[in-house]
Amino acid sequence: MLNLVVFLSCAGVHAEVFEFAVIADAGDWNPMSREVRDSIGATPIRRLVLPGDNTYSEFLGRRGYQNAWRNWYDQGFLTEVVAIGNHTSSYETEVRFFGMPGEHYAKIYNDTLGWPQVRFVVLNSDNEDSVPQQRDFLERSLGEAQEPFVFVVYHHPSYNTGGQHQWEQKRAFQLSVRPLLQKFSKKITAVLVGHDHIAATYQWGGVLAVVSGATHETRRSRPVDFTDARDGVAVSTLYMFPSQDNSGYWLRLKLDSQTRRSELSFIRAKTREVTWTRNGIAPADNLSRLKFPSPYQASAPACMAVAL
Repeated sequence: MLNLVVFLSCAGVHAEVFEFAVIADAGDWNPMSREVRDSIGATPIRRLVLPGDNTYSEFLGRRGYQNAWRNWYDQGFLTEVVAIGNHTSSYETEVRFFGMPGEHYAKIYNDTLGWPQVRFVVLNSDNEDSVPQQRDFLERSLGEAQEPFVFVVYHHPSYNTGGQHQWEQKRAFQLSVRPLLQKFSKKITAVLVGHDHIAATYQWGGVLAVVSGATHETRRSRPVDFTDARDGVAVSTLYMFPSQDNSGYWLRLKLDSQTRRSELSFIRAKTREVTWTRNGIAPADNLSRLKFPSPYQASAPACMAVAL
């Protein structure tokens, strides 16, 4: 499949603050997913990042996606960054439904003057037939990245998270991706994954990883702290939601390209309270070449997608 890079050129507003909501394992509409939608809806955020499992009605084809996402689209939400998970009608159906450039791609958000500021590198961790191509694409995309904020998005966590799944489910993919995450760790703001239906954050060596999968149901998990025997990477839990909680959770990304500061926060949907926050500043290697004379205030960029 042809790999595309999509540039979103923003115009008409000063779009120096970018905000997104991250919700994995969201492919079912039920009271918990409604609660999450309404919690996000109480903010200005309408752009969603979906790290996989975007339908649990695989046998229904396109109609399964429509059933899961109709109630989001009716409220003005945009599914602009989408990764494929193991629950999928088919790769082709999912790509068509969400208008994705392909199974793996990069999506770049520009500021009002046309300078790239946010890069999402999206992979299909479910497809191990394309591992060599995905590895080359990931290395190329991270190698050329100059944006202050860079996220890698896929479904299956690369290390065990303390949930019910094991990283070996996608062994070939993980062993291919892991070295590149460490190689480019200084460029990566965070890795965004799902699969385990939890809200948790981890340190994978030099990489911040976030599992934002507590959207339509939650499952029990436990914190971890170990060194992986295969590659020697230290893995530890930074935050773990109460695994017996009956509320959904979602991750808020707030990215200020003027100050280069990022704010990642978990929101408990039922009470709309912040339960975890990580503030950071983009490293010098990620500096945009553009220097702004003054800060801008807008939080919702208007963008047009152009495939190159």
